[in-house]
Amino acid sequence: MLTDPAELENHIFNYFQNIFSGATTCIPNTLVQECIPSLVSGEDNVALVRLPSPAEIKSSVFEMNGDGAPGPDGYSGYFYQTFWDIIHHDIIASIITKILADRLSLIASKIISTHQRGFIPGRHISNCVIVTSEAINILSKKCFAGDIALKIDIQKAFDTIDWLFLMYVLRKFGFGVRQGDPLSPLLFCIAEEVLIRCISKAMTAGALQPMTLCRGIQVPSHVLYADDIMIFCKASKKNIKQLLLIFKLYGQASGQLINHQKSKFYVGSISNARMLMLSNLFGFTSGSLPFIYLGCPIFMGKPKSIHLCALADKIKAKLATWKGSFISITGRVQLVRSIIHGMLTDSLQVYLWPISLLNRMEKWIRNFIWSGEVNTRMICIVSWKTVCLPYEVGGLDLCSLRKINTSLLLLLCWKFLSSNDDWARLCRARFLRAGMPAAHFIRSSVWPGIKPHISTVQQQSRWLIGSGDAVLFWSDNWLGDKLLDLLHMPTSLRPLLQGTVRSFTHNHLWRVPHCIVNDYPDVAQCINKIVLPTTTLLDRLVWYSSKDGELKAKQANDFLFSNYQSVSWAHCLWSSAVPPSVSFVYGDFSYYVTSAPGLKVYTSNAPMEQQILQHFHLAPRLRKAPQIKLVLWKAPNIWWPKANTDGSVVSNTAACGGLFRDHLADHVGSFAHNLGPGSILHAEITVITIALELAAAHGWQRIWIESDSMGALSSFDNPSIVPWDLRNRWSNCDLSWFNRYTYSYLSGRQHVCG
Repeated sequence: MLTDPAELENHIFNYFQNIFSGATTCIPNTLVQECIPSLVSGEDNVALVRLPSPAEIKSSVFEMNGDGAPGPDGYSGYFYQTFWDIIHHDIIASIITKILADRLSLIASKIISTHQRGFIPGRHISNCVIVTSEAINILSKKCFAGDIALKIDIQKAFDTIDWLFLMYVLRKFGFGVRQGDPLSPLLFCIAEEVLIRCISKAMTAGALQPMTLCRGIQVPSHVLYADDIMIFCKASKKNIKQLLLIFKLYGQASGQLINHQKSKFYVGSISNARMLMLSNLFGFTSGSLPFIYLGCPIFMGKPKSIHLCALADKIKAKLATWKGSFISITGRVQLVRSIIHGMLTDSLQVYLWPISLLNRMEKWIRNFIWSGEVNTRMICIVSWKTVCLPYEVGGLDLCSLRKINTSLLLLLCWKFLSSNDDWARLCRARFLRAGMPAAHFIRSSVWPGIKPHISTVQQQSRWLIGSGDAVLFWSDNWLGDKLLDLLHMPTSLRPLLQGTVRSFTHNHLWRVPHCIVNDYPDVAQCINKIVLPTTTLLDRLVWYSSKDGELKAKQANDFLFSNYQSVSWAHCLWSSAVPPSVSFVYGDFSYYVTSAPGLKVYTSNAPMEQQILQHFHLAPRLRKAPQIKLVLWKAPNIWWPKANTDGSVVSNTAACGGLFRDHLADHVGSFAHNLGPGSILHAEITVITIALELAAAHGWQRIWIESDSMGALSSFDNPSIVPWDLRNRWSNCDLSWFNRYTYSYLSGRQHVCG
């Protein structure tokens, strides 16, 4: 042990000097050439190296968090966004790095394997935790040679990677020589593809044996989040030697070596002699449960307080380190919302936490907010239940941990049933039997949080028909209710009815069984109303009340805990015109009343307003004079029918209509439909869809659509905004059928004919 300051200084200096300035120890080999395919096309390279446009740079600036911490210059993102017109010429150079990273992320999912979850849009850290948790719970399953899980730590992963190796990998993928942002973690993920594809290749070739099959589903062989690596395979000596060879070759090529002090392996019930043999082969020791992976505890069985108390103690320690008595209550609430909740989110969305532990943490948080101390209780006149309500109903928008846990587990259950990722397929194979929860006991840490929400998700979702291969015709809900229930099928027959929807369609048309047509004509009519796509689309489980069919975390929370009645003063009290410190003290609300910006936003020129303005010696707000604008309908060119469309919603009932005219403004056709309950965007997109369908039916190969809805018109460029129940109809409106088509926007006041 070193105690002399000079010796400590020299030791630290030499350690980092060897890491950052030492000569490369990489040995050239054929690993990259054998494992990395060329996936980046010439078009991708052109898109990556083109000069950034002013619009692209502006988009990067406005994507920054305006309320985030300021940079070294002392200015936050809000400053740059507000004064962009003045300073944009001076900061363009500093945006280049972000633009390069954004461009690289557009094709990252194309070249980076699904085993990697870090820094890739659409991939989540919780997927790694779930796969690892389920694999650990399967370890105890008896099988030949046993199963093993390895937690690999790369020594100084981001600092030791060889740049020549990275450039070689980029060229092998097909990148040009100018790509690459040295600050982007995506480059590290690209380099790790060599290791990932090498392991996958060994699995495919049979050189590595995977873990025991789980009801026909392969347990993922490895998952990665940046430099956090988990590998799952058989614990045979052949497998271990193959893994060591892979890591040796990867280390020689990249300069990245295993940290034997931090790496661990985990096995089920094996003898001490075999445990010693494994330890000698790997060069690192066996680990014990629970262990921490990506900030979440990994253990066997149902989550208990003993498994999660270490994370709860971290929360208490974090609260205790803050000098709460020197922080305003506004600051304390913000610390809890942004930091404490952030520390717990990853585990709350995977595990069902014990109520006793959640209540204990709620008590610490409550004490910290009111008194500034974790263990000091302060008498308050406002209940904690009220504090945890949203702003609009009189609370502080500080969601309770129990509600966060419940809503995130509902979201997890939705992903469990709807996702096609490897973790979801593995869990469905383990937990479901014929689409229903298994009746017998299953050792799992994730299943106790998913199981209570299965019936809720099934009731609130339905299948959107694509190819029909993944949807069961009789037992899945794709019609609003299961056909088995609509037809009152006997329970004894239900296991025999396993036909898919695809087997009841032909040439994109329904082939409804005669027994349904004859005995249940209403059901047959409902089936025939379901639009089948004429192009290849995937079957998709959709959340019925969501516009895009996807369930989000906020929607899950609102669905479970939305029985609130808003208060009239909340929108004034929590306005951006009011400082947060003022909002906390209702008695200081007079600050807002005497604020001219507040009056300008929230008042009207009524007699009461005049009295208030006179009382505070403020000038009345004058109404702007109406502007008269001449509007002319623009006629299309010859052979170009023009459709003016419009949708409306009155008393929650939607309707739509359209008018076709030619280049002489003569009436060519028109239509109108009552759509029933719906939103205005739904009505606007529906009427455009109908107009395109009618144009195709008339054989018109040119069409001009004019609407007063910019959101609906944007669906031409971004079909993802089309509501899920219109997806098939919109897809069937094959725009390539038209020789030419165009669309234009006309404001509501100008859109008289619509």
